[in-house]
Amino acid sequence: MPRLFVPVIRNFAQVPIQENTLYILDIDNTVLYFPQMMHTHTFEEWRAHILDAVAHPTDPVHFLNFLEDIQSRNSSVQFLTARDEDLNEVTVRHLHDIGIHDPVVHYKGNMTKGEYISSHFIGFDSIVFIDDLDKNIDSVHPSISCFKFVN
Repeated sequence: MPRLFVPVIRNFAQVPIQENTLYILDIDNTVLYFPQMMHTHTFEEWRAHILDAVAHPTDPVHFLNFLEDIQSRNSSVQFLTARDEDLNEVTVRHLHDIGIHDPVVHYKGNMTKGEYISSHFIGFDSIVFIDDLDKNIDSVHPSISCFKFVN
């Protein structure tokens, strides 16, 4: 069911940083993108392209400061992607391309992102989810704060 209101952000400086919070971030078109892939492609074309592509940050000005601010507030960041788990090495390399070292990456598999979050991220006082797609945000339980990234 669609949420009634989801704040739209255009950069990570717009996300309020809270104490003791888990920030779950989508990867593609939320924290990184591939400038050469601006047009719609088939899944096979996309997959072939990203194997050798260098990732670029969606928000080169604010993103690394956002990560530092989260750590300084005793909070943490993990990544949740719809990519296949067999792309783990490539995914970690892409995150490294944009300055993220030792990322914790989760692969949703056949679940919706909302189902994955509900079943795997238990015991956190507060969770914030950031994604670029409405369908992923709408799948998340209403008790979880969400932001839509638009770039």
